[in-house]
Amino acid sequence: MNLLALLCLVPRACLGADHQHFAQMGAWEWATAVLAGLVCIWALWRTVRYALNPGETDLDHIKRSILDDVPPAPPLRPPDVG
Repeated sequence: MNLLALLCLVPRACLGADHQHFAQMGAWEWATAVLAGLVCIWALWRTVRYALNPGETDLDHIKRSILDDVPPAPPLRPPDVG
């Protein structure tokens, strides 16, 4: 049996179960669940959007110091005492 067939059988197997989580949900609970799902989808969309195209074009933006190919300066050593 392939995975798609197994996924199609799972909801049918749970229809007669006594422990259905969504069977006793009222309108407010459904509205809350739908709203939470929409907020999660919106947050995921914004995360992917800003990860792929952050929109920062300023030349003095902090990311330029990371993306430039100029090697960093050597670390400073404390003066020798003695």
